[in-house]
Amino acid sequence: MHKYTVLLNDGTVGTLIVDSVDEGQNVTVDLHDENGNPITATGTVVEILEESES
Repeated sequence: MHKYTVLLNDGTVGTLIVDSVDEGQNVTVDLHDENGNPITATGTVVEILEESES
């Protein structure tokens, strides 16, 4: 599994842990709101910003 940080089509940046992800793929990512609470967002991957082994 890999941890990816991705940019979604609505400008959201979040992370997901999957085997692979491609630009144009619809995904649900984990991120935090302005109070630090964990939330999720769904969108289309525009750019893969970072990839690391999980």
